[in-house]
Amino acid sequence: MGFNIFNPKAYVDNGLGYSHSFSGVLEPNTEGKYILHYDLGINEETTEVPIVPSKEQLDKLKNNGLEATLIVLSGN
Repeated sequence: MGFNIFNPKAYVDNGLGYSHSFSGVLEPNTEGKYILHYDLGINEETTEVPIVPSKEQLDKLKNNGLEATLIVLSGN
């Protein structure tokens, strides 16, 4: 659903895509915030841009959107 954010060529020159922001360097024993903004499509059907996912797909994304694993490596 939407664009594959790991394939930037999929959304070049169509006005959609993603952006992110984050807390920067974290000191030991601190927490930070990472925000990912992801465009899923538009309301009008075109050949260039995917249409917004169905309500069922959006509900599934909402229910599973925070399922992720973060792995932090330092050095080798």
